Amino acid sequence: MEYFVHDTIDSTNDEALRVLQKAGHPQSFVVAAKYQSNGHGKNGRTFYSPSNTGMYFSVVKRADQIKQYLGLLTLVVGVSVIRGFEKFGINDLKLKWVNDIVNPFGKVGGILVLQTYDVHYESYVIIGVGINIVMPNKLPSHLEGVFSPVWESVVPFDNARIQSILVSNIVSMIEDYDLSFISTYTRYSSLIDKNISLQLKPDNQISGKVSGFSEKGGILITNNGKTTEYQIGEIISVN
Repeated sequence: MEYFVHDTIDSTNDEALRVLQKAGHPQSFVVAAKYQSNGHGKNGRTFYSPSNTGMYFSVVKRADQIKQYLGLLTLVVGVSVIRGFEKFGINDLKLKWVNDIVNPFGKVGGILVLQTYDVHYESYVIIGVGINIVMPNKLPSHLEGVFSPVWESVVPFDNARIQSILVSNIVSMIEDYDLSFISTYTRYSSLIDKNISLQLKPDNQISGKVSGFSEKGGILITNNGKTTEYQIGEIISVN
């Protein structure tokens, strides 16, 4: 798989989109950077991407190379990332539906998946991953108490080796998906049996206990004995 590596970039997902608009681009590739000036998060938010303390990359694949329902892709990538870090002795990472990677202290990373078309109108999927590896010297005030790194102490880390393992895990799982995946995802979830509030629209919020996840990646919420599946929404509180 071809790599495009940058010291500084606006967004690895944006650069992946630009590469796809060039004739002769690779069918599968990775865009990686040490710093993003405009990393993208969910719902148009910015993903804070300080220099040399995190890992920011996008994996690009043809849509027909992906074996599972696209709605599951964010969940599959989350499991791939956690399994990658387990190889380095990191065993406290969990997944917060739908695209957050967390540990007991806060948010460690995020996943942003896009489906798009290249210059030849062929369908592609861009999988953006951002991970806080170590704590930066200074945090924006709005991230204090929310931002958390994989490693609490400042340790040397081999960015290239970690990234290689994560990318390999992601590609392997999306090309060799099996129906047992949801039970695996459930084991890594930070939400099972937790009471949550889910924002569906600005004026529509529901609450209940998380009882599991559907085969299509939806979250199952039980309230007053009735279980309902939701495919979209943002979790705004967890108890």
